[in-house]
Amino acid sequence: MTKTLDRTKDIFLDTMLLGKEILVKKIKTTNKTKVTVVIAAFRNITRLKSILENILKQSFQEFEIIVVDDLSGSEIEEAVVTLDNNKINYIKKQLGSNSSAKNCALDFSKGEYVVFVEESSKLRSNYLELLFNEVSQKNLDIAILTRNGYPIILNETISSGQDY
Repeated sequence: MTKTLDRTKDIFLDTMLLGKEILVKKIKTTNKTKVTVVIAAFRNITRLKSILENILKQSFQEFEIIVVDDLSGSEIEEAVVTLDNNKINYIKKQLGSNSSAKNCALDFSKGEYVVFVEESSKLRSNYLELLFNEVSQKNLDIAILTRNGYPIILNETISSGQDY
């Protein structure tokens, strides 16, 4: 943790107790951005590094990444530190579920749009660009990634039981 703080002057670090949860935040992104990419990291360091590198190589670069760590050890934090990129924000949140980790990330998101990505995802190099162009040009609220890596664009709320 100290190593990260020594190398990054503009980092916001805060530790708090929320109920029974300890929350540690290292937020580097201070300005609004177009897209926030949220990754709830849960134990697979190799896959986490792979998806982070994949996201950092996107053709569209107006994004931030929020990695929410729900592991009791320090492996995920160390993996994030080794990438040493100002686009990556780190939150350590214990005692929660995958959905609560994602909800926590929303509280600190600076993006106009939020994309949830799993550790095992592999994105096309222009995925964020395609997604952002579609949702911003059509003023849409929701888009879903298909198996072939292209977004499905929705212009109305998904009703329960519908398949897309």
